[in-house]
This record gives sequence, structure tokens and C-alpha cells, in this order.
Amino acid sequence: MRNTAGISFLIFILLLVSVQTAFTQHGRNNSSNSIALWTNAGYSSIMNHSPATRAIGGLGGAIGIGYEYRARSGFLLQTGFELSLYNSLMRRNDTLHIVPMVDTEGRAFDGLFSFENINSRQQLVNIGPTLMLGTQFQNNFYFLVGGKVKFNIDGAERPNSDVTKRARYDNIIGDDHDGILSDMPNHGLMTNQRSHDSPLNINPLFIGSVEVGRVFVTRNSRDNRHRGMGNFRNNGGTRMRLSVFCDYGFSQASRSNNNLIINNSHTSEYTPLITGFLNYDVNSRFFNTLFVGVKLTILFDTPRRCHCRQQLQIR
Repeated sequence: MRNTAGISFLIFILLLVSVQTAFTQHGRNNSSNSIALWTNAGYSSIMNHSPATRAIGGLGGAIGIGYEYRARSGFLLQTGFELSLYNSLMRRNDTLHIVPMVDTEGRAFDGLFSFENINSRQQLVNIGPTLMLGTQFQNNFYFLVGGKVKFNIDGAERPNSDVTKRARYDNIIGDDHDGILSDMPNHGLMTNQRSHDSPLNINPLFIGSVEVGRVFVTRNSRDNRHRGMGNFRNNGGTRMRLSVFCDYGFSQASRSNNNLIINNSHTSEYTPLITGFLNYDVNSRFFNTLFVGVKLTILFDTPRRCHCRQQLQIR
């Protein structure tokens, strides 16, 4: 799997470089080439679509660097690399865990472990190439659509829950005449809060992206654009873009989680807790990501010589 991902990544990069070179050579005199820096911030969510879970989401962010080609017609092509951070919160329905046990006097009983307020915080750090195509209009509004491939470089999941332990005996009347004993801290029958840190690894994340916003031209860029017709050397300029964006992706967990509850005790005492449940109770192991928010892009136009006089003579 790693070799396949590496080969696909290399082919994708070679394709982007080829496209960039072709457009640069074709539009040398009537286009602009820019170095792009951007940062994103907004709502991020990781969803596994299990009927027992629901995604709440969290705060996400991203930074990127790349190249942008802009034709005189307004056509835009942008490539680059983006590093993203997704934070998400997922909640799960309460569950009851029953385990046959034996007390210190050798009597058999059922250990009843009620898990309530179950939630899990997930975090994914990904990096990968981007390819966006679009148009900039004369009123300086623009849009971009395209795709991204993100490779997971770090991930973690931290489930939390309240665990109430009770004991059910067949030969004891117990609470409410049902043979259940509870609220006896000296015997370990009480409520505790437990959490567990576990790594979160995913396969490559494939993302569809759309971006809509406006370009703000600086004074330097405006002067360069309207300067006289001599052999003036364009020293470049800086443009800023402010936009809203939406990234929707899908991936597959690199491993499935077959056990929702594990024993975290290193002694003879049974201490169950909820492990990571992002990949639990999902037959396909596929899940989706959503990232929406605001994006700020700074474009640094590369210097080039203006051949306006020669172009006028040809016309």
C-alpha cells in the first residue's frame, strides 16, 4: 500500500510540473505567474456514519504554498502543497457491558458496566498536493474547483466516558429486589471517568474542493498593470484574495477496530474502558471529512519584462 501511494504521489507531482511548464511557455507575454501562500480556518468534522455515533466537529486549519497561472482571459490554474489539521468531536450512544466475574469470596456474579456520556476527540494532520482550476472575472470575483490528495502524517483519538460499575447476584435481593448492588465504593461499585489515548491512522484522503471569493489588488500591482507602453520591466506585485471554501473528502481506516471496550488493568482487577470508536461498527471502514471556512491567499507576481510595444506593432 505504501509503495502504491508513493508511486501515485510521484506521478501526480510530475503531471502538475508538466502542466505548469506548458502554461508558462504558452502564456509568457499575456499572462501572469505567481507564488501563492494561503491559510484556512473554519469548522472541521470527521464522520463514520455509524447509527450509534454522531459527529459534532471542531476547529480546523490549514496552510499552503504553491504556484498560480493566470491567463489574460481570466483562466486560473493553481497547484501546490497544503498542510491541514482537522479536529473533531464524536459522540456515541450509551452502552452496557456485562462480564461474568468472581468476588473475593469465590461467589459468581455479573459485573454490569454502564458507559454514559461517551465521546471521542479526533485529530488528523495531513499533507499533500492540490490542483485547482477556475476563473477570475473583470469585477475581481473568482472561483476555483479541484481536488486534493492528503497523506496522513499524524493522528490521535481520545475517547472519554463515565463508567458506573454494579454487581448482580442470583442469591442476593439487592437494590430494588433485582439482585443488583450499587453505590458501594469500598467494593468498587461506583462511577469513574475514564479516557484512553490511541493512535489514528488512515489511508490517503481524497478531497473535492470549491472556493469562491474576491481579489484585492494592491497599489503596486495596479501600477504595474497600467504602466506605459515601453520596455518596462514588471517588478511584480502583491494581490490578496479573501474567500469561503468547502472541502469534502473520504478515506478508509488503515485498520479496523474490532473491540469497542478493552481491559485497561495491569492487575487482576477488571477495568474496562472505551477504546477508539471511529473505525468501530462500520462495515466498510470508510469515513468522510468536512472542512468549511474562510481562506486568505497572498499572491506574489513574479517579475517579467513587458513587451507591450512589440505586441502593438504586431497588431
